[in-house]
Amino acid sequence: MEDSIFDENGIHKLAPFKTQATTKITIDFWEECVRIYIVFMQTSKQENSAEKLLIENILTLKRNHRILNKKFKVSGDYKTVHIDGIVYDIPSFFNMEMIKNNDEKTWEMIFYKIFSNEIHEALSQVPMSKEDRR
Repeated sequence: MEDSIFDENGIHKLAPFKTQATTKITIDFWEECVRIYIVFMQTSKQENSAEKLLIENILTLKRNHRILNKKFKVSGDYKTVHIDGIVYDIPSFFNMEMIKNNDEKTWEMIFYKIFSNEIHEALSQVPMSKEDRR
């Protein structure tokens, strides 16, 4: 009897899990609060056939770990943002209308720029398997 999860040599086709870490930003404009999370995702390395993608989707796990939770206040002229008593300049290359209209993607980029060091430090502390480091 042939089972589809074993190859012709009887070796299991499912590869070990691979851990990936990404970041996610949520912004609450009403409460003026920004939260930054590290999202850990474990997926198995497989070819992209329809059956294998279904198995991979079932085996995919997500976990969030909050690294920052900060209150912010935007100045009236939308040129600075105040966080924990520190004033950060909003770079002039961001579209002013998008900033005023609370465009989520624009504000995500602004907060990625402001908190880049904290995000990098948190991501560098994520444990990785030997295979992931290659």
